[in-house]
Order: sequence, then structure tokens, then C-alpha cells
Amino acid sequence: MESRKMRVIRKVAVPVAAAGVAFILYRIFSGAQCAGLLRHLRLFTLALLLATLLTPAMGWVANRVGALDNPGARKIHKFPTPLLGGAAVFGAFFLSHVFQMDFTREMTGLFIAGFLMLAVGTIDDVKGGLPSSARLLAQVAASFIVIAFGMRLNLMSHTWWGPPLSIALTVFWLVGITNAINFLDGVDGLASGLSAATSAIFFILAYRLNDPYLAFITVTLCGASLGFLIFNFKPARIFLGDGGAGFIGFTLAAFGVMGNWSGGNPIVSFSIPIIVLGVPIFDMIYTTVERLVTGKARGLKQLLEYTGRDHLHHRLAGLGFNDIQTVLFICLVTLALGFGASVIPNAPKMTTVYLMMAQAVCVFVIITLLMLYGTRKNGNGNGG
Repeated sequence: MESRKMRVIRKVAVPVAAAGVAFILYRIFSGAQCAGLLRHLRLFTLALLLATLLTPAMGWVANRVGALDNPGARKIHKFPTPLLGGAAVFGAFFLSHVFQMDFTREMTGLFIAGFLMLAVGTIDDVKGGLPSSARLLAQVAASFIVIAFGMRLNLMSHTWWGPPLSIALTVFWLVGITNAINFLDGVDGLASGLSAATSAIFFILAYRLNDPYLAFITVTLCGASLGFLIFNFKPARIFLGDGGAGFIGFTLAAFGVMGNWSGGNPIVSFSIPIIVLGVPIFDMIYTTVERLVTGKARGLKQLLEYTGRDHLHHRLAGLGFNDIQTVLFICLVTLALGFGASVIPNAPKMTTVYLMMAQAVCVFVIITLLMLYGTRKNGNGNGG
């Protein structure tokens, strides 16, 4: 039974925190640019309100169609829980921009690709049994959709091999980050909280770099994620589902590609999205290498299907963290890395950039030590 303390956290603390973040951002960006910021705050509020309205509605739909995550030996929830929360996040994200009637070509491609990710994942949520190869194919198809709409990395464009390499790396990035976010969707509120934190950082970067359209979509996803988080925070009344995790992961990956993070400096261009998305990237690399080295998984198919309890949130649980502490830890680390990354574009010297990168490396070394210690306390990290 939900305690009084948890009810207070769910009904009061999360909305108050969202309002606090909005106020802090307002103070940071006040002044001559205040009018532009108010438009972003309206978008943020609209997306948040739409998500709070759509999420209960999608919970009702999920109960009607049987899209439920049933309790099991490897699951922490005790009652069947609706799985279509991702549709509410996507709906709030999309409708906020429909009301604005302001789309770029890249944004149109992102909405189409995001809907594809949502649809394929939702099919798996409703019917189940979708093979990992089908999900991977959908991710690659979504990647080529956004590329066709002009969203891709731009490497060595003056050479004949530059454009093909850029396309290949774009697909690799989009697919990789999509799966990295999905891997972390194992604790109530983690994926949606991470989405809100990461989107907020991308918004700060886009706003400071005068990229209005990227600022629009990042602040909208932040609002939609926070609106959903009210219902997804422990104990969750609804889950993102594979559809929601896939959509959010792909969209966050796309933000990293869309941003013009520097005036042509490749070190800056690549370091910013890598640092901002550093936690899921680190978790994916660490667990993948460990699984291959220890023989827990052999080949791509087994890596995609492996469900061992060896991700960062599992290791933190092994250290005694509860679910709320785990979510707060990962989101705070993400914000800390992101605030450091937000300094990089306007850094007067490359020395500052290198110091920010060194800071990020130190953070990941600390996390590595925590994961190693969590493994020792929690066993070998196998499923069960």
C-alpha cells in the first residue's frame, strides 16, 4: 500500500521540482532574451499539461486492450501495470508543436521517425513476441528517415568517402543511443527522469547557441517527460513500455545530431552530445564489454536479448540504493555532466574544453568503481 510520504512525493514534490527548474531557467535566461524564453516556457507548460491529461487516458486504453506488464519473478511491481505511457509522451510532444504550427524539415522527419519507433514498440507491448531483429530493423529504418530529412553528422564533406561515413556513423549513433536508453528503463521513473534531465541540458545548449527550433523540441520533450513522470515515479501507475522507451531514446539521440555545437571544431561537436548522454553511453559500453568478456552473451542477437541484472541501476541497488535514490543519482550525474558540457561551446580556449572532458572522465571512473563494488556485493550480475 502506498505510504503517505510517497503520496506527497508523487502529488507535490515532482510538480514543485518542475516549477522550480522552470523558475531557475527563467532567472538564468532573463533580460533581453526574456520574450523568447517565455515562448519556450509556454511550450514547456503546454507539453507538461498535455502529458498529465494524456497519461491517465492511455492507462485506461492499455487496460482495455490488455497492454499490461504482469508481475513476475524478475519484476519489482506487484500488480499488472499499463504499458502505453510512451504514447502519452509522444502525444504531448507532438501536439505541443501542432498548436504552434511551426515545423522545420528536420522536425518533420523526427516526428515521423519517432512515431515509427513508438508504433513498433507498442505492437510489442500489446501483442508481445516481437523479435529483437525486427526492433533493430525499425531503428535503422527510423535512422534513414531522419537522414532523408536532412539530419545527419557532417564529416569530411569535401572527400568522396565523407558523406557515406557520415551516414554510417549517424545510423550507429541513433541506434546505439536508442538501445542505451532502453537498457536503463528498469526502474520506476528512471527513463522518463533521464529524458527530462537530458532534454533540459540540450535546451540550455540550444538556447545559448541561438538554435530556436532545437530549443523548441528539447523543452517540449522535457515538459512531456516531467508530466508523465508524475505517474511513473515509484510506485509507477503506468510504464513507458517498449514503444515509449524507443521513442524517447531515439529522440534524445536525434537531439545530439541536430545541434550545431561549434563553428566547425570537430572535438567540440562530438564531445558535447557524448558528455550529455554520457551515462547511458557508459552503461551500454560497460555492460556490453563485460558480457562479451565473461561469455554471458555471444554475438549481436544475444546482446540485444540478454536481460541480466548488470546495468548501472542494478549495481546501485546492490549498494543499497532504493529506486528513488537510484533515479536521483543517475539524473543528478546527468545534470552535472550536462552543466559542464554547456560551458564548452563558448569556452574561450580549448584548455577549458579539455578540462570539462577530463571532469567527465573522472565522473565515469567514480561510476566504474561503484559498479565494480556493486558487482562484488550483488554477485555476478546474472539474471534472476
